[in-house]
Amino acid sequence: MLILFSVLCFSLGDIADAQPAQSLLQVIPRPRTMTPTNTRFALSKEVRLVLAEPRSADNKFAAEDFLSDARETANVTLRMGNARRNILVGELARPRIVAALKKAGANIPGVLDGEGYVLSVTADQIVVGG
Repeated sequence: MLILFSVLCFSLGDIADAQPAQSLLQVIPRPRTMTPTNTRFALSKEVRLVLAEPRSADNKFAAEDFLSDARETANVTLRMGNARRNILVGELARPRIVAALKKAGANIPGVLDGEGYVLSVTADQIVVGG
């Protein structure tokens, strides 16, 4: 999931409303299924990165890497913490991830393969569960 959420968030922030999302969305690994919407989530300095499991060393490392990539690639300085607009990242089994995906109306599969993930985008939140 380390590489995934770096690629994802930059791609989602750059989707133009006039063009089909499937042709512009660049996510690695490529989703098996995708349901495009007109929803747009733009990165800005108000967006916060939230970890479902903040005590995890792996999650902290991934978060720091993502924050660095955001500064270098998108020229946006993001911070960790809670905010109305956020990017929530964690394992699919975490209650906070499940609750956020349900609130967004996302389909939550029972089992994922090693590179599997669920991505949900609303105007105020990106949720990545894997």
